[in-house]
Amino acid sequence: KNRPSGLFMPHELYMMKEYPYEENDNAALFRYRLTEALLKERSQLYIKNCSSGCRLDTYICKACLDQYLNKHLAQKEQQEQPRKTFLVIQYFANALSLAIKRPHLHRMFIMERCPYFHFQIQDAEGTQPKITYPGRKIHTFNNHHDRRNLAAFTTDLPHLVNHFKQEIAMCQGAAVTEITENYPESIYSYLLEAFKRYGAEDALQKELSILMKTDTIHFF
Repeated sequence: KNRPSGLFMPHELYMMKEYPYEENDNAALFRYRLTEALLKERSQLYIKNCSSGCRLDTYICKACLDQYLNKHLAQKEQQEQPRKTFLVIQYFANALSLAIKRPHLHRMFIMERCPYFHFQIQDAEGTQPKITYPGRKIHTFNNHHDRRNLAAFTTDLPHLVNHFKQEIAMCQGAAVTEITENYPESIYSYLLEAFKRYGAEDALQKELSILMKTDTIHFF
């Protein structure tokens, strides 16, 4: 991905994402309330899964992460949309808090290069792994003929699962060693330095300190 998992987004930030236009106000209101309910349930299920020992690994392209932070934390953005900037800071505080509290359950790997695919493997080390490919790639390796004909799919076919597991192995090989080692202190230092470029390191530390007052898993 180009950022931590959307699981850590404050719901208000998630709801700011663009949605297709609905035919009338009732439909729009229904969609909004349904999305709110789904986000709440997803968060509860995720915390429950953490309590059961389920692990979440995210592979993040270094260049893509820089682009994401620049888009949301640049001075112009801070001035024009301060509320959104604040929510993005809380978003990263959420992700960092779990990495620090449960480093064996939440790991963020920063990669030197962008992976070719953007995908997710559920139950990756279990008996029924499933691939979800949302049909979008951040970068295309300068492939000017890429038409992105494949829109999206979900599958548990073994040969496709194995193919994407090989892609994970390539992601692991591209992980920045200095950030992978001494985890989670290394990812904390890396993100703090990244936020410092936008004058947002103090705000990140402040929000993180609120979450770190207790060892329990909870998010903004």
